[in-house]
Amino acid sequence: MKLEPLELDAEQTAAVWRAAFEPTNASLSTSELGSGKTVVAIEIAKTRGAQTLLIIGPLGTRLGWQHTAARQGMDQPFYWIKNDKSRDEILMKLRKNEPGIFFIGMEYFVRLGWKKTPILDGKGVQRRTEKGKLQWDVKREKLWNLVYPDFIVVDEVHKGSNRRTETFKTLQLQTGQNYLNGAYKHAMSATPYGNKFENAWSIPRWLWPDDEIVPRSFDLWAGRWAKIEYDPFSFSHKKIVGEKEPGAWYDSLPCHIHLEAPPIEIVEYDPVTKEPGVIYVVRDERLIELTAKQRKIYDELETEYMAWLGDNPLVVELPITQMIRQNQVALGEPTILDDGVVSFDENCKSSTMDEITSIIQNDIDEESAVIFSASQKFNSNVIVPRLQKLGYAAETYDGTLSDKRKNEARARFASGETKYLVVVIEAGGTGLDGFQHATRNVIWASKSLNGVSNTQATGRVPRRGQEKTVREFFITRVDTRDEDTYTSLAEQELARRRSLKGVNA
Repeated sequence: MKLEPLELDAEQTAAVWRAAFEPTNASLSTSELGSGKTVVAIEIAKTRGAQTLLIIGPLGTRLGWQHTAARQGMDQPFYWIKNDKSRDEILMKLRKNEPGIFFIGMEYFVRLGWKKTPILDGKGVQRRTEKGKLQWDVKREKLWNLVYPDFIVVDEVHKGSNRRTETFKTLQLQTGQNYLNGAYKHAMSATPYGNKFENAWSIPRWLWPDDEIVPRSFDLWAGRWAKIEYDPFSFSHKKIVGEKEPGAWYDSLPCHIHLEAPPIEIVEYDPVTKEPGVIYVVRDERLIELTAKQRKIYDELETEYMAWLGDNPLVVELPITQMIRQNQVALGEPTILDDGVVSFDENCKSSTMDEITSIIQNDIDEESAVIFSASQKFNSNVIVPRLQKLGYAAETYDGTLSDKRKNEARARFASGETKYLVVVIEAGGTGLDGFQHATRNVIWASKSLNGVSNTQATGRVPRRGQEKTVREFFITRVDTRDEDTYTSLAEQELARRRSLKGVNA
């Protein structure tokens, strides 16, 4: 059955027309999650009459792009550029500017942009570093210099916002010259600079390689737009701590689109009468105590930087390692495997798992739910098998799954075959549109240390199309890093929102 095209509202329509006729042939969408970024991008391409589209994005977004393009009436063939026998034929079609929508995963896009050859010694053996790593000679390939599509989209562009990454370097030479030479460039992400404002320079520089718009020099840009403090530990003795005037940088860009998602109203109870177009959310924080063993291990890692798990020592040497290990311990009583890896037994004592079970049985009346956690091992070793033992249809969704298996897992959850989808936060931030039709319940077993990943995941259920009151449960372990982490992440998100909405918002 062919679905009817989605109708744009007044703000989306205005954004499409503004971007489509932008004289600089580039636009940046920092629109919020659930505001329709994908359909707006497709409509911009349609309005411009684009026939050859190159879409670069996380693999999980492919089906969303294909579905939206077809629904909005784009009848060009859809091609997926991947490492198979059809790749070279598809790339030739793209080089010839044949009509089509060409999708490529961001990681594979980067891989095709570079040629990697081994560095050999005089005997023809590949050299190694002092630490034993193989040495490679990495040079730019000419492939993307030979591509001239009508329209280029980079989805979830924050993944390339760090100017030192290969993703950014593949998009654009450091000199500011275009590396991709499409007629029109469109970048989109609700979190365009990730967690650090210093990353706000790179993507606009790719979109507008004009020194009058975005300075070629990062330092010149930072001196004008960034808030800088003295840092005695850095080489330059400077540290960027935010934006000098929140909102001013994005306001200065030629075509910055920031559409807000449907309004979300936080309520205490499910309201009887609801205002059309408003998404209602009930948020419930669950404070829990660690088990005695969890508390002992957690406190020893805090004060002694070492704890004993049976006969095996768990040692932390760096602050970040200490934080990761403490977050793991806070989920459940851990074990150390023979290879030294920290893991969880299925039957480990866990106040977090006890609370998840309680929420399912007593608070959401065994309705379906998305369960977010930062730990793949805790999800696969504890949450899923225990829920299955209780007779619930539950499965994991994480980075270990192939693209095909992820699509199948999403389909089972959307159809109701799977009742509880247990998602690693980093894997669940993109490509999961449709969850608003599958459930209204979200259980946060833990948060990621990456605020961007949390933000992306937060918008999966309370988004456009959600017709029920959303219920979110946040499990917080008292006297742990949870409280400080949640506060820090909330402050980062508030700063990002102020920056993207503009000076006068």
